[in-house]
Amino acid sequence: MKKEHIIIVGLFLVCFGVLAGYIIGTNYEHKKLLENLSIIHPIRENDPSYKFINPLLAYIIPDSEEQEDFKKLKQKISDVIDSEKKQGNLINASVFLSDLNAGRWIGINENQKYNPASILKIVIMKKVCLML
Repeated sequence: MKKEHIIIVGLFLVCFGVLAGYIIGTNYEHKKLLENLSIIHPIRENDPSYKFINPLLAYIIPDSEEQEDFKKLKQKISDVIDSEKKQGNLINASVFLSDLNAGRWIGINENQKYNPASILKIVIMKKVCLML
């Protein structure tokens, strides 16, 4: 009877250890995956015919929801927009912010459709700023 209890307890401990190791390992791998997803990865052409260059084809830029740096900023902007809507000062708003040096970005209602006449002013302002 004691041998059977020892075997059952031993099997239980082994199963418990395997399950605990699996859960800890999965959590660790999930954290690593999220860290890797939030980093911009360049895509380069690895062609042996290019001896001295490694042409850059594109960048894999993570989705705005995966970027920890901008989550707080996005939440603050969303709170301001919601507050202004509740007060009746705002009907609709869109924000798109891009860090051109790091490739990070956030968007709030970035796919909202607007009358293009008002958006054309942005292009004109940009050209004027570049001329200065």
